[in-house]
Amino acid sequence: MKLKKSLKLATLILSVILIISFLSATIYVLSLDYIDLDKKTIDNLGKSIQVLSDDNVSLEYNGQYGNNIKLNELPEYVPKAFIAIEDKRFYKHKGIDYIRIMGALINDLKSLSFKEGASTIRQQLVKNTHLSNERTIKRKSKEIHITRQ
Repeated sequence: MKLKKSLKLATLILSVILIISFLSATIYVLSLDYIDLDKKTIDNLGKSIQVLSDDNVSLEYNGQYGNNIKLNELPEYVPKAFIAIEDKRFYKHKGIDYIRIMGALINDLKSLSFKEGASTIRQQLVKNTHLSNERTIKRKSKEIHITRQ
């Protein structure tokens, strides 16, 4: 009985290692024709805010740039709340949360769709400044490639 459990665990671990290896190799191969990180694009972001409804209708738009505010000028709970909602392991990974990606991949395979993207805050920034919103493996691999830079 104990041998069966050990065998199942070893099979599971080997499967996860193989999946991670396959995904890493795929990302590397797909990244050969990728664009590089353009820091100027990020530095020159506009400061306007647009709030959209669930059906993508603009509810509010502030096209003015407003005033910059430093992180330490915000109440302490604001960045903590943002990180808690968007990227729980923000301080534990270096821009790419492979655990979250694997969880999203498993859920996407179960649902046979690309419902989950598992993007970290850094990946979202790269996607919004360098890429499109298309939900493809190629766009996700580009996102990972640029984020790692």
